[in-house]
Amino acid sequence: MILLFASVVGGAAQTRDTLTSRLNIYNKEFDVFMVLDLRERNVIIPDHEIYGPLPGYLGKTTSTFYWMIVDADDEGKKTQLQLINDYGSEDLSATFEQLNDSTYRLTQGKGSVIKVPSKGKWMKLPSMLDFIRR
Repeated sequence: MILLFASVVGGAAQTRDTLTSRLNIYNKEFDVFMVLDLRERNVIIPDHEIYGPLPGYLGKTTSTFYWMIVDADDEGKKTQLQLINDYGSEDLSATFEQLNDSTYRLTQGKGSVIKVPSKGKWMKLPSMLDFIRR
């Protein structure tokens, strides 16, 4: 009985802990990914080391343009994120949440719309975007 209780409690803690652990997640449809570490906040963005450690970033696999997560405020099952593009010219707030063991959702809030380079043009991402673990 004690072993069963420990495994149930441990499983629940592991699911919640996933949101604050280091994540590498991907959206195949738009070919974008996110790297996050909402607990330690020590993600270094490739070729953007000057910004120092951050909670994470959003990028496109065919580009070195990134949206940097400069702040993350955990509110239980959801985390409020503040993002800026790597030019510093646009910013927005977004909500990040875990839907199940392998699926996460980024919902854009107030501010700019996330745009990423695609075939020589800027492509706007939808306001709600689902990611899965790689």
